[in-house]
Amino acid sequence: MAIIIVFFLLFSGCITDQTNNTSVKTSVQPTSIMISHPPPPVRNSIKIDPIQDFQTDSSFHINGSSLLNVSVITDFPEGTRLHLDIFNVYEGSNFGCQTTMRVVKNASGPNSSSYTYDMKGYPPGQYRVLLRDDSWIITTESEFKIASELPYAAWIRLDPVGTVVIGKDLSLSGTTDMPPGSEIKINTGIFKHPCPIDTIPDKNGERSLCGGSCMDTGFSQQTVRVAAGTGNVNIWNTTVRTNDWCPTEAYRIDATAVNYTDVTPAWKLITL
Repeated sequence: MAIIIVFFLLFSGCITDQTNNTSVKTSVQPTSIMISHPPPPVRNSIKIDPIQDFQTDSSFHINGSSLLNVSVITDFPEGTRLHLDIFNVYEGSNFGCQTTMRVVKNASGPNSSSYTYDMKGYPPGQYRVLLRDDSWIITTESEFKIASELPYAAWIRLDPVGTVVIGKDLSLSGTTDMPPGSEIKINTGIFKHPCPIDTIPDKNGERSLCGGSCMDTGFSQQTVRVAAGTGNVNIWNTTVRTNDWCPTEAYRIDATAVNYTDVTPAWKLITL
């Protein structure tokens, strides 16, 4: 009988009899959940064929053909509109071309597009071709230069002038290829014009040019120094007082070199 009991215990496992303390273990297997993610959006691409540099002669005319050929291959579908900018890297979109070009379907190979632009009359400098789609996200760009072995005439340029409020200082800034430390003279004054036969004197507190108290006011002259910029394009800035400016008059701002000759000056006309 004892042998039968021992045999039963060996084959029935370890049993612990605990009164009022029964331990029950439950094993839970983790459940795998498959989450499907949408495929990433397709990002189209554009590749610009290499663009050759231009070379100018002693008169800064482009040697040979002045035509810039922009040729691209792309996986954008046929008819897609691409926005094309051609501009001077240091002058921005104020100095270049803005247009559009359409993608053409090819019988074999990737789609393509092309555009030809005449660079005749453009000065030496670094230029950029920039292409983008309708989303206005920059897609690709390529640079080229109009090179010259000779120095070319220096220049001064004025940035766009903001809103003029009489009585508040007017901020002026610009660029130049004159070296840092060069001096630029800033002249401001009324843009003279013939007065009408019937002059208009001061009235209701508003001063007038013809027959009024504006004739000898609003003139100023100051000198500013050029600061270092990037890519041989340096910068300058200053402020002009407008306390004695008159309403309804036109003012001219001139920026000229002080110690250099053959420098192209800049000027703007501000109408109040």
